[in-house]
Amino acid sequence: MPGEAPEQPTVVSARSAADGVQVRWRARGATSVALWHLPDEEIGQAQLADGRRLVAVVRAERAAGEIVHDGADGSGFYAVTAYDRTWQQSEPSGAVAVRR
Repeated sequence: MPGEAPEQPTVVSARSAADGVQVRWRARGATSVALWHLPDEEIGQAQLADGRRLVAVVRAERAAGEIVHDGADGSGFYAVTAYDRTWQQSEPSGAVAVRR
């Protein structure tokens, strides 16, 4: 199926909130975005294959978005991957530490 993976997305911020961690990102050309919670800054195929690290997959209605990881304790790092309409995955964003 034709298509091209979106450009690499960016995590703009990951901040502790009253009900979890609020993560904001930019993902141009994406139709969906996957949010990953990681124990450290390393993000590679092993982390992306571990379903325990996947927080959510959401529709990308605009080039920028946000989500609250409900109940998160503020530890670790967050990263995102972007997908086109044919589910081709972008390179992952860099991992961003949670700011308190």
